Amino acid sequence: ASAFEFLSASPAGYGFLTAPDPNATITVQGSNLAVPSGQSISLVGGKVIIEGGAQLSSPSGTITLGSAASPGEFDVATLGSLPNVDGASFATSGSVSLAAGSGINVSGPRTVFIQGGQLVLSVNNATLSTSEAPASPDTIVLGPGSSILTA
Repeated sequence: ASAFEFLSASPAGYGFLTAPDPNATITVQGSNLAVPSGQSISLVGGKVIIEGGAQLSSPSGTITLGSAASPGEFDVATLGSLPNVDGASFATSGSVSLAAGSGINVSGPRTVFIQGGQLVLSVNNATLSTSEAPASPDTIVLGPGSSILTA
C-alpha cells in the first residue's frame, strides 16, 4: 500500500465540504490556561464556557472571549461581526459563561473583551466596568446588545 493512498478519497470524506457547526461550544473545564506576560488568549466559538474551577490568565495582556449562535466571521481586533463572501454576517450572538470557582485574570495593564449576546456569571462577587471600545486598561468591554445575567 502506498503512503499516499489516502489522497484518493473524495474531499467530502475529510469534512472539507461540510459547514462547521455554528453552535460549537468551547469549554475550559478545571484547567489553568495561561500565557506569558503581555500575550493574549482568544476563545471564539458558538458558546464559551469557563467552568469547574478553570482559570484563564494573561498577565499584562488581553483575554478575548467571543460567541455567536449563527454563522459569520469576527474581526480579530474588535470582535465586531464582518460580512462573509456572500455579504452575510452574524444574525444572533451566543453566550459566554463564567461558573463559580472559575476566573479570568489579566493583572497589570490589561483588557478583557467579551462579545456575545449574554454574559452569564455564576459567581458570588464580580466587579465589572463597561465602556465603548477602544477601552482603556482595567476595563471589561461588552458589545452592543449584550446582557449580563447572574445565576
